[in-house]
Amino acid sequence: MLAIWYKTLPQFPRNHIDFWRVRLISNIMLLVVVLFLALSAINFFAFENLELSAIDFFGACISIALYTWFVKTGKLGTAAFMVTLMLTILVLYF
Repeated sequence: MLAIWYKTLPQFPRNHIDFWRVRLISNIMLLVVVLFLALSAINFFAFENLELSAIDFFGACISIALYTWFVKTGKLGTAAFMVTLMLTILVLYF
């Protein structure tokens, strides 16, 4: 399904305990990027709310940076913590 998206991730055998954690984190980051970019466009064009649009765009940029860092380092525990922290801070900021 998302073979291109998964190709760059840290690779674990299918029966390894971290296999599904890697998939979950990468899918969450993909969803967050798409969602925040869509919300940013909606807030900018439909509602003309620049503040919310900037927050959404900032969340998408953070998620892209976090995904890039995760692919390069492969630190699963730290990436999981950072994704949770990022989502919590952005939701609380809204």
